[in-house]
Amino acid sequence: MKRSVILILALIMLLGCVPFTTYAADVKYSANVDGVDIDVSGKKVVVFPNDGDTVRTIRSGRYGFKNAFLMVFDKNGQMIEVGKNLIDGDGSPQLSVKIPVGGFLVALGPNVSGDAKKVFDLAMNDAMLYNATMTVIRDIKCTFNDSNMDLSFTYTPEKAETEKTKKFLFVGNSATYFNGTPLKFKALCDAAGLDVSVTYCTNGAAYLSEFADSTHDYGKKLRNLLNTKKFDYVVFQDAASATEKQADDALATLLPLVEKNGAEALLYMRYTSELDPEIRKHNVARYFILYDNLAEKYSLKYAPIVLSFNQCVETYPEIDLYGDDDSHHSAEGSYLIACTWLYSYLGVDPVGNTYTANLDPDVVEKLQEMAKKGVDEKYDPAEMLQNKYTEDGKEYHNIAIGKPYKSNGTKYVGNWTETGDDGKPLGKYTDGFAALFGSEAAIGGYSCPEMDITIDLEGKGEIKRITTDLFGGAWGIGDPNKAEIKFLVSTDGKKFTELEGTVKEESEDQADDWKRTLYTVTLETPVEATHVKVRYAVEGNFCWLSEINVFGDKSTFTSSIPEESIPEESIPDESKSEESCANESMTEETNQTEDTSKTEEPKNNNIVKAVLGVLFGVLLAGGVIFFISKKKTNK
Repeated sequence: MKRSVILILALIMLLGCVPFTTYAADVKYSANVDGVDIDVSGKKVVVFPNDGDTVRTIRSGRYGFKNAFLMVFDKNGQMIEVGKNLIDGDGSPQLSVKIPVGGFLVALGPNVSGDAKKVFDLAMNDAMLYNATMTVIRDIKCTFNDSNMDLSFTYTPEKAETEKTKKFLFVGNSATYFNGTPLKFKALCDAAGLDVSVTYCTNGAAYLSEFADSTHDYGKKLRNLLNTKKFDYVVFQDAASATEKQADDALATLLPLVEKNGAEALLYMRYTSELDPEIRKHNVARYFILYDNLAEKYSLKYAPIVLSFNQCVETYPEIDLYGDDDSHHSAEGSYLIACTWLYSYLGVDPVGNTYTANLDPDVVEKLQEMAKKGVDEKYDPAEMLQNKYTEDGKEYHNIAIGKPYKSNGTKYVGNWTETGDDGKPLGKYTDGFAALFGSEAAIGGYSCPEMDITIDLEGKGEIKRITTDLFGGAWGIGDPNKAEIKFLVSTDGKKFTELEGTVKEESEDQADDWKRTLYTVTLETPVEATHVKVRYAVEGNFCWLSEINVFGDKSTFTSSIPEESIPEESIPDESKSEESCANESMTEETNQTEDTSKTEEPKNNNIVKAVLGVLFGVLLAGGVIFFISKKKTNK
């Protein structure tokens, strides 16, 4: 008897030393409904049921959805989608909202408050989103009583962050936040047994240079987050039209901030939305080169989203990765991005992950497969650069890659400039990457009808062919076919000789009225040169081009720079050398603030819980002893 009592007491004492964890019960909210299937403008809460046997689709332009908050529930009353500010017309990223069979849509007016708005905010989960809906990852349920026009909501509060939580901060634009991609990433992590939290520092059409600027609102917001919360990872994604130099300059400022926070910086190699095979491959190479160069320079991990998308487009073209504007990513595209993040950043295989984001299981399986394949398979952009010329079986390589040059043109002020803050060329004309359209970031513009570009080949050798592209026909830029181009060479950089036989290859009209003309001169017999000059006389007042190629015989070249004096980082790697998410600037919400209230659970709370647990155990043990002694006394 004594032994059993001792065992019981020991067990009680042991239990008493374990802190008790309390779980909040489901929270309940309610709201009154103003009507069914009516315009939500001027109303607070309107319900749109689907009593049919097919998915109900409501066009964005109907029922005042432009200024409404939207929540979609399935037949079981589970919230599956949330979003706001749906707009109609060309360029809209989402033209409709879909209600599943037996489900319903709850639309909240612009001035709504109270419980219904609280539920909406819970579903948004601190994500940034407008002009669209996204998948909900929180467990929120609702019932609609049409007899008394009443809504009842229930949800279970999320667990707080702890010291073990891996905290991610995402910095970028709509290519990051659209369709709630960071939340899908969190849900994938949860399904894989990983405790992860996500925080947004994103704005439509944002550049990393704006986050790097301490005087810019975006820069202030980022610094506030880094100063008030400790992160484990910070993911950076730049605008589609950002140049490598712009991104590089921004990272040079941003990375020390991340290091000071104690986090690890990561890169998100954004996708291209081009479906034309040649343009898509062109953009895949451009994005890959840009982010791969930055990753190598700063020793950073990156998620090759552009490769995952490319793999999926080529393997499963039936899966639509893009929104209604054919620019932003769709729910499927968002899931593919999140899976690629999971594999790239955390090394967790996405194949077999049980989180599906309400997508068809077969589609989920394919997207998981493409995410893994995009990361695992090696990619070489060299075949897209076309930096060689072949004639009569002999190859001539582009010896101008990475070479310095000078210009006497007038600086163009804007994203397509070729002039840095120091007044020197940015190097776009000899980076080995030619543009297809005049709106691409690879374009370097000058504001003048005439100018010279002089390239120093940094050595002497034989050259066979020189080319330059020219763009125009859009944005008020002159017709490139009406330009006059001259090619000149020199063996001392002072006296130049004009080459005869320039050929003009006119292109067909391209998207948005752009025209591209390629001017070339090919010599019957190669000539020696140390410098190459291209002279431009264009229609209008803008000289708009992306690349100058000088093809020569490498074996004949002797460098004019002693090899030991060339810094290793300045030696060009010939294997490495605008597309924008349309309408990213649409109806952007301002004064967005990130919720940093979910901080790590204070250690003191755990100590208090432990002490209370011990006291409770002691009291309970004392009670048992008293009860046993009392019973013996009664005997």
